[in-house]
Amino acid sequence: MPYFFYLFYCVPYSLILHKLMDKEWNAMKKTQEQFEIETLKFIRNRLDYIYSIAKSYNSDNPELMDTIESLAAVANMFAKIKLEEINGNVETSSPQGFIVNKLGSSYSRMKDYEKRKDMDFLG
Repeated sequence: MPYFFYLFYCVPYSLILHKLMDKEWNAMKKTQEQFEIETLKFIRNRLDYIYSIAKSYNSDNPELMDTIESLAAVANMFAKIKLEEINGNVETSSPQGFIVNKLGSSYSRMKDYEKRKDMDFLG
């Protein structure tokens, strides 16, 4: 009886579990392959350039350049974290706080800009 029980009840469930685990592994593997290390480095390089131009020419249009600078820093942080995940060495602590802070500044500037435009429109 124990062999019969094992053969008809345990084996099918273990096969199902194995299939589910394979499916999860393939899904996880697929998400890991969405970014390549070289592409992330390229993205970071471009974001560094955008950040440096916004920082260098801040006096031209301070609000716009500050917003661009903050958004480039946020995007760069995402790329940095993704690179760390892929390489398996997480070094950055509290990236979430940095991102929320930078986004908050940009968001506030955009809301202020929108209000000014609405007031200009209304006269």
